[in-house]
Amino acid sequence: MLAPGLFDVWNIGHALVGVSMGAFQFKRWFAYPLKIVWEIYQVFVHYGPQGLGLRDVWINSVLDTVTFALAYELALPIARLIAQTAWWKRIAPGNKYILAFLLLNSGGTFVMAWDLQPSTLPANWQLMTVVFPLFLCPAISALLIRSLVSKEGFASAGLALQLKQNWPYYLASGILLPAIAAVLYLVIPVSSTALPVWVQTPFSAGVSGIATPPVLVWLVLTVQMIVLALIMAVVMFGQEFGWRSYFQPLLFPERPLLSSLVTGFYWGLWLISVTWRVYRLSGPAAMGLLAIPPITICLSIVLGWLREKTGTVWVPSLFHGAVAAIGGSLIFAPVYVKAETLSVSPLGIWVLIPLLFSGGLILFARFRQRHSTRNS
Repeated sequence: MLAPGLFDVWNIGHALVGVSMGAFQFKRWFAYPLKIVWEIYQVFVHYGPQGLGLRDVWINSVLDTVTFALAYELALPIARLIAQTAWWKRIAPGNKYILAFLLLNSGGTFVMAWDLQPSTLPANWQLMTVVFPLFLCPAISALLIRSLVSKEGFASAGLALQLKQNWPYYLASGILLPAIAAVLYLVIPVSSTALPVWVQTPFSAGVSGIATPPVLVWLVLTVQMIVLALIMAVVMFGQEFGWRSYFQPLLFPERPLLSSLVTGFYWGLWLISVTWRVYRLSGPAAMGLLAIPPITICLSIVLGWLREKTGTVWVPSLFHGAVAAIGGSLIFAPVYVKAETLSVSPLGIWVLIPLLFSGGLILFARFRQRHSTRNS
């Protein structure tokens, strides 16, 4: 944490949140209680395990609140004046909601990501007080906008499972990647830590000098990763409710491919800001972060296609969970393991091959469909 009193990136995050709430008419009855509860929560839960003095903790919380209040109170009257202009009324409501999402999500990310501490041991306090809120930033932003800004509710959020009509997509999303990953593990020479620590199995080596049958290894690994994919699907819902359930469909409703590309790029930048902070990268090592946006763009194409085809956010959540089960999560990794920049597991990098292939197929199909529509 930076020294109290400095107007650093952390305080800029609070300013962005204040501007977004003021600019989009978040009422005082909601904004201030939410901010005060959050600061009290940080004082008594968030910073205690770091051993900071109570005085420094309260100074930071007061400064954060003042920064938020100044930005909020300045933005509120300006926003009310702008809202009466003909220029603002001509802007489509969807574009205003997109701006609100970007401000809220970026501000919340700055606030929480700046306080992440690297750890190679299970740091449960960090997991509960930093990682989960940070991980849920897109979902929290979408929730606030749907409830308090657009007031559209959740009818278009795709929250229904729709198992009856979408079961083939559920099966493919939850089984296909784990099965491919298990095959790759058997046919490609990888290190003994090729799988994330939570998926490693004693069947990967001989037991008592007797080689385990490859089919049994494949079956065990596949089942383990499928189970983890189901668990991670619930966790990844916190991402998908923000990205695929709200932001991506809203961005360019008539041009889903463009929405996928732009969402993936912004998602990649969002991950870069978090990953750079967590691993404290600098110099040539930081350049490796540039590989993240192409991966998130590819994922956005696949996940956006699944959302569009199924009408539910749970299918892309399951696919996203399968990717995380194999390659690990860049956000969760620092709490538990020493992670590389691109993937917690080297096996996750190999799985990028079928992922990129799938994204390429969808990209080609969309271009072909658009070309056919133009010709007709």
